Amino acid sequence: MKNTQYFNDLSKIFFLCAAFGFLLVSVTGCKPNALITDLRVEYAKNPVGIDVSRPRFSWKMEATKRGAAQTAYSITVCADKAAKTTVWNSGKVASDRSVHIAYGGDALKASTRYYWKVDVWDRNGKKLSSSEPAFFETGLMDAGWDGARWIKANPLLFSKSDDVSDRYAIDMEAGNTAGKDYRITDRDSVYLMEAPMFRTEFELSKPIRSARIYASALGIYDVFINGQRVGTPDGNGNYIYDEFKPGWTGYNKTVFYSTYDITGLLKNGKNAVGAYVFSGWWRGAIGHNRYGSRPSGFIAKLQIEYADGSTSTVVSDPATWKSAVGSPVRIGDIYSGESYDARKESDWSTPEYVASTWLPAETCSDFEGTIKAFTGPAVQVRPELQRLPVKIVKYDGVSKSNSTHGTVNVKETYDRQTAVSLKKGETLVYDLGQNMVGWIKIRLKGVAGSRVKIRFAEMLNDTGDDSRGNDGPGGSLYTRNLRSAKAMIHYTLKGDPKGETYNPSSAFFGFRYCDIVATEDVQIESLVGEVVGTAAEETASFVTDNKSVNQLYSNIQWGQRGNFLSIPTDCPQRDERLGWTGDIQVFGRTATYNASLPTFFQKWMGDMRDSQDAEGAYPDASPRLWDGGGNVAWAEAGLVIPWITYLMYGDIAILEENYESMTKYMGFLASQSDDKYTYNGARTAYGDWLAYLPTETRYISVAYYAYAAQLMEKASKALSKNKNDSYDRNAADYRTLYNNIREEFQKRYILPDGKLEQNTQTAYLLALRFGLMPDSEKENVIKTLEKMIADNGDRLNTGFVGTGSLNQTLSDVGLNNTAYNLLLQRENPSWLYSVDQGATTIWERWNSYTKDTGFGDAGMNSFNHYAYGVIGEWMFRFMAGINPDENNPGFKHIILNPTPDFRTAFPKGQERINRVNASYNSCYGTIKSTWEIDGKQVRYDITIPANTTATLVLALNGATDKVYEGNTAAGEAQGVVSFSQNDRQAVAELESGTYSFTVK
Repeated sequence: MKNTQYFNDLSKIFFLCAAFGFLLVSVTGCKPNALITDLRVEYAKNPVGIDVSRPRFSWKMEATKRGAAQTAYSITVCADKAAKTTVWNSGKVASDRSVHIAYGGDALKASTRYYWKVDVWDRNGKKLSSSEPAFFETGLMDAGWDGARWIKANPLLFSKSDDVSDRYAIDMEAGNTAGKDYRITDRDSVYLMEAPMFRTEFELSKPIRSARIYASALGIYDVFINGQRVGTPDGNGNYIYDEFKPGWTGYNKTVFYSTYDITGLLKNGKNAVGAYVFSGWWRGAIGHNRYGSRPSGFIAKLQIEYADGSTSTVVSDPATWKSAVGSPVRIGDIYSGESYDARKESDWSTPEYVASTWLPAETCSDFEGTIKAFTGPAVQVRPELQRLPVKIVKYDGVSKSNSTHGTVNVKETYDRQTAVSLKKGETLVYDLGQNMVGWIKIRLKGVAGSRVKIRFAEMLNDTGDDSRGNDGPGGSLYTRNLRSAKAMIHYTLKGDPKGETYNPSSAFFGFRYCDIVATEDVQIESLVGEVVGTAAEETASFVTDNKSVNQLYSNIQWGQRGNFLSIPTDCPQRDERLGWTGDIQVFGRTATYNASLPTFFQKWMGDMRDSQDAEGAYPDASPRLWDGGGNVAWAEAGLVIPWITYLMYGDIAILEENYESMTKYMGFLASQSDDKYTYNGARTAYGDWLAYLPTETRYISVAYYAYAAQLMEKASKALSKNKNDSYDRNAADYRTLYNNIREEFQKRYILPDGKLEQNTQTAYLLALRFGLMPDSEKENVIKTLEKMIADNGDRLNTGFVGTGSLNQTLSDVGLNNTAYNLLLQRENPSWLYSVDQGATTIWERWNSYTKDTGFGDAGMNSFNHYAYGVIGEWMFRFMAGINPDENNPGFKHIILNPTPDFRTAFPKGQERINRVNASYNSCYGTIKSTWEIDGKQVRYDITIPANTTATLVLALNGATDKVYEGNTAAGEAQGVVSFSQNDRQAVAELESGTYSFTVK
């Protein structure tokens, strides 16, 4: 009783204080000195449906004064919003930690919402209390599915057709799929091109307090309640929808379920729930027949709590659910696209619908793995990234010219969004101005039965000439690089005189351009490009005084946005879109600057563990689609991703969760010895992929074996809690392993004159990056690498592996000028070369398209392929100088070592970068690093978030340089804990706050 009264009084006091504080801020325009904000559980704001027995809490302190820090915290978790029933109170804990604080109370109940708040004490002993509403809701936990069963469509619904695949391919290409059925049935299997539908009805006879649906599928699915699509309420009467649920996993072991609040969708009396399931990654062409031709499956549980406290459930069960085919989505496939017949739209998911022709669903027994609560940011439409047309061209036929295919006969051109009449025989080409991934949302009018075909492409044919790689008339869509992916939409109008709006739901496209043709005259009222992908919170900005570098960073961002869709994919336009491990091994660190990805990587590492083979080898692509794997610089992603996630977010859990798997991989590497050498490293299928000058693949494997040993030593040290515990002993063993590999490497690859047997940029980069050279030869190796790049015209000749180590290693060994030369190089190969060719994303090849020669080999020529965006890591870590501290990860302590462009000589066509302005929103708050060169002085403006500290390292020209903070000598400024300098650099230990340093 006392406890209840305490919380009632506390709530009143808190409300009055909050109201007074708001009034004060409103009247005076002042802000309080410190606030507790951004409350999260397992990285998410107010998550629903988490299956974590000891969820972790995080928050941020925002403060205006320097030196603001937390000295203690107290977390309170309650069972009700009014805070009358305390579930757990941590008590006052003397700690400056504000991330990953684990729940410590009694076992949490399944399907239950909990509310929480945090109190923080600052350095002056002042108590600060969180004010934002904060809750988390558990999922099914160990409560189970209450008899919910996997169901599939009744095979009696399907007619036999042995040539379905051939007919589908022919009709899809010709645009004649609308209104046709493509299905095949025999006694052993069911293969269905269109989406099966499932539904059931139930009745509610009393008021409800809350309701949830838990659902999953083999394939990708959508759920509807009483005719309304199920999503997450946004608090404003609208819903945020997740796409491509439940996400791509290794279906033989794991599938996710999602949880949704459906309270607002239910009503007294009859209710209906419906779902349809597309082929997706389970059964579509993208699955490469990994799971065979088994039908789609669906499982669901609705849990309803009534106002009187009683509960009931509705579960998927063949006895109570029906199935049918014949939805408007006639065909839905990730590679091929979608065929949609709007005439078939109906109220099939409402209780009023008469389902007399539907047949009972059947039991689906094709899944034998584990159903887990969804992990990671969902795939969603990202409205803030929506693209409007920058150009619309209408053409009719082809004008003959000297080129192979001629050029399109342009009739009209528009430079903005506008309604356009499209006649039969004409073609509209929309330019969205940005290579992107997602789909289009189109609004159009026409008579019922009219069909429009929409194709997607990243590029337009330029001259129409075969010699330039064109596959059609100049001005038309270039689709050859899609390979076998059809990437089309076929839409049949229902003839609504008010107009009809459509976007697909079963397929995504990689495109900048789309074209439209119609079987009858139609009016295209509007078309927008909707970006669809993993909705990870973007955490960075990077701006310089060089427009081309700014475009490069934009390209890196858009490449990541397009390729992070449930998994880290690649080439999201063609018949690939797979989770290649080599790409993310290279790009992972860049990715963690651009967006908040801890749960994204946690999920994907689950895929890696599910895909690891009996030998311990990680796959080349995850989720695994074929046997094999264990190839150098691809398989090591299984070690690299956990380490960088720990480093960037301070999350020890990802190392704990994956350590056994990582150890198994090291066992696989150890098994690769032969009669001649003990330390061979991984298999060698890819090497320095797409390098202009190749490096022996075994050399790369040995070097990466040393890298793997280094990572395992670091991970073991991070996990060790006591000296001489098992992790500590493992760390020592991995250090010994590294030394042994290093010794054998030197015998194997270093020539008598101290140079490397492999005379490539990549070979020298790896030897330096992994510390494989004798100390006595290091300076000579650095000079050799510097000369090697200069003699190549200040150009790289590296592939995925070498480029992944390039600029970072150069700056690590003091070759900052060479690194800047490479960044600003405009000749092929270079980062700005593709920018100059018009790139708006990172390309698979440096010269995927050139203005001089046209398109590269279409067999492997993606215009959205993020690996070479690894330069973004160097931009943040060295140009801006924003780095975590390995000894205090997650940016609790920050290493700030900005590296301005101090070059005094420039390659032809280059100019100095004089200004960089970067920011990164860490788990503790936003870090800012800006520098500007002004004559002989450099100004550095930095922000260190509250409750963190930083080591600032500034480059000096000599011992006579002076360093000031504002107008005060740096060593005497408030917040500067210590300061020292020599003739090369100044080092300051800083408390949190905003500073402005000048080196004169």
